[in-house]
Amino acid sequence: MLIKKNTIKFCSQDGRDYITELVAVRFSDEEELQKCANKMLHENELYHYRKIKEMYRKQNFFLGRIAAKFALEMMIPEKSSTIDINNGIFSQPLVYINNCNMKKISISHSDDTGIALAYSEKLKLGIDYEVVKTGKIDIYNVLKWCAKEALAKALEIGLYDYKIFEIMEICKMNNYYLIRFKYFHQFQCIGFLCDSQVFTIAYPKSLVINDCIHINKVFNNWC
Repeated sequence: MLIKKNTIKFCSQDGRDYITELVAVRFSDEEELQKCANKMLHENELYHYRKIKEMYRKQNFFLGRIAAKFALEMMIPEKSSTIDINNGIFSQPLVYINNCNMKKISISHSDDTGIALAYSEKLKLGIDYEVVKTGKIDIYNVLKWCAKEALAKALEIGLYDYKIFEIMEICKMNNYYLIRFKYFHQFQCIGFLCDSQVFTIAYPKSLVINDCIHINKVFNNWC
């Protein structure tokens, strides 16, 4: 198991700082994955995990939750097995600790990697991550798709209508892209391309990310 972490600080216009924790987890060994699942999943999660038959669905279920637990552990003093990550009405992840909904989490997974961002319930954030395996796919189209997915997760409504998440513009910055939306002017998104990897974070436009050019260090040496 390979784990990479990064703290991201958002600043509001009134001078408030919001600390978030980004974690990426990569598994390549099925036996190791099974051992970690038994050790780290909450009893409710383990019940659902064992009901899943297909290995790729087991891996997706596990990767997202384990990344989320590592991210949450950086914010709250709780063991991973006491954190129960459930799903809401739009499949948005809900975090329960001792039956209390305390923190927010955004989860994504692709291939053998799970990504999670833990943050305060005062924020509206969403992430998406994709590994592009074929050269026939335009990676910039994947960037657009990931930006829309991230926004849908931030809004906690799911990507039910592709058109309402239409992108207005994409600006190339230093080593990332700034993406704005046609209908959701309150939000914007930053995107990172690293060879075959695409990563996006959607967040309120009123916030500023400190040192956003360093966010993609989570994926350094994975490309």
